[in-house]
Amino acid sequence: MSHPADGGGPSGASLPADEGGPLDRSGPADGRGPSDASGPAGDGWVRELHRIALAAHRVAMRHPHVVPLLATRLLSTPLARRPAAVLRSDERVLALLHDAGFDEERTVALHRAFTAWLLGYLLVELRAMDDDPAEPDPAFRLGLHRISARELPRLRAVAVVLAERGGPSGLAAGLDALLDRFR
Repeated sequence: MSHPADGGGPSGASLPADEGGPLDRSGPADGRGPSDASGPAGDGWVRELHRIALAAHRVAMRHPHVVPLLATRLLSTPLARRPAAVLRSDERVLALLHDAGFDEERTVALHRAFTAWLLGYLLVELRAMDDDPAEPDPAFRLGLHRISARELPRLRAVAVVLAERGGPSGLAAGLDALLDRFR
């Protein structure tokens, strides 16, 4: 399901929204997170950030065009002109972290780290890797014959593994490593 962005202008795109996902317009009217967000020492905020990240991953896998759109629009669109769904998503995360007991500086730092990790992970997860998708042999499917073994030996050595998607488990593991720095 798509919701048109409010306001027109350069950010006037339609963005998919999944119930409970990062672009979901439902939820408490004040944009606040769940009441079990139990403070910096508790895990409620961590569980909620995981839920948000996994919902974003599901949306990105179903609508791969959304991630580059969000990433580029966030760079080029002033805060007040971003789609309402994106602003509400930011508000929800900021409120969750504030309600969990983080001060303003830590809330902003964690919001930035979370957003950067999530968008970065999704961009890597969705990048094109196959040179010839119909080719059954991984080396030829990836086009390794086009990459110089002398100039790029490490890239060639790990290309098959690099082409595998990390999926939700890779997202969760990386997010845990990031969030551990804020506990």
